[in-house]
Amino acid sequence: MPVAPPLLAPSPEVAVPEVAPVVEEPPAWEPPPVPEQEPIAEAALPDPAAAPPVIPPPVVAPPVPEERPGILQRIRDRLS
Repeated sequence: MPVAPPLLAPSPEVAVPEVAPVVEEPPAWEPPPVPEQEPIAEAALPDPAAAPPVIPPPVVAPPVPEERPGILQRIRDRLS
């Protein structure tokens, strides 16, 4: 089985200069310009008191299907 060579330890003669990390400041964020809009005239807005109130339709349950006459009696007869 081959033996791996020993890991090399850093030599004290070779000095590695320490480099400070470069920190760049991000550019200042500015919101996009908002286009100027003309104010909405109050006369253009609908008058909520003038409109009739909206009444939702009543909730109606679906009709119950009519039972066929005698079906329960036939089932009871078969089970007995």
